[in-house]
Amino acid sequence: MAKEYGQHNVPPATNVDNSAWEIYNNRALSIDRELIKDWSDSLNTLLIFAALYSAVLTPFIIESMKLLQEDPADITKDALLAITRQLANSSVPAFEPETFVAPEYAVRINYYFFLSISSSLAAALGAVLALQWVGSYDAGLNQSSPEERALQRHVRYDGIKHWKMVQIIAFLP
Repeated sequence: MAKEYGQHNVPPATNVDNSAWEIYNNRALSIDRELIKDWSDSLNTLLIFAALYSAVLTPFIIESMKLLQEDPADITKDALLAITRQLANSSVPAFEPETFVAPEYAVRINYYFFLSISSSLAAALGAVLALQWVGSYDAGLNQSSPEERALQRHVRYDGIKHWKMVQIIAFLP
């Protein structure tokens, strides 16, 4: 009745009392609940911060993007000036608007604003994915025997260590 859990071949526990598995499971459950609560709280705080940061940054981006576009009033003013000159003197060439080039500072400001909001959204996406990962950590463990539950929990905990979940969650902010 050996079952395979990932890389672990687990023989049946014939001489281990069910109460030993229950003791292990209860202790592991309290550790896991604390771990999951800490991770969930941290990730939820990160999501709230990312949402607020994005909400504050968005109006600045909207306003700074106007610096990258030519002002329509300037085009109208130049066209009216050219028409006035043509009416005063017929030898003035036809109106050709100047090519608009955004100021370098405006390009730089917008670059940093978009980099900032992209980083914030990437962190929020990472937090959502990590929350799903945390939520699936203890899913379905209570639907099996004490021995199976202990083995599944151990395999999942090994997976957390192998995939460096702690470091990934710490890296997100």
